[in-house]
Amino acid sequence: MSILINPQTVANLVNQVFVSPLLTSLHLSTPTDPTWGRYLQHWSSSELALESDPDIQVSMYRVFIGSQGEPLEGETVQVRHEELDEARGRNWIFYKVWLSSKAQKTGRAAGSDLVMLHGYADYAGLLENFFTYEA
Repeated sequence: MSILINPQTVANLVNQVFVSPLLTSLHLSTPTDPTWGRYLQHWSSSELALESDPDIQVSMYRVFIGSQGEPLEGETVQVRHEELDEARGRNWIFYKVWLSSKAQKTGRAAGSDLVMLHGYADYAGLLENFFTYEA
């Protein structure tokens, strides 16, 4: 079934792809969700597996970005819809920190970084099969 059959679907698509971005770029409108649904995207199975380990402590943050790309204030977040409303009209970077006390004690965490991409083409563990996690 083609999306062009349903006029409401076509109207929503035109609004999301053309009208809303144009009005936003002209500063005539502020989208209710500037992330277009990415902020509230479900976590990947890789993230859920990592975070289900009782040894792993998870913290989530966002840092607001100024008009020149400079970092402004940061805050702890819970990734709730209300946080979109609280930051309406602002730009930010969201990130998570996973901390394993066991790995820190054994020295296994020294120099380790885990990066999960979350953006236009890479979101919520799109590269899920690339990552492996062993408790």
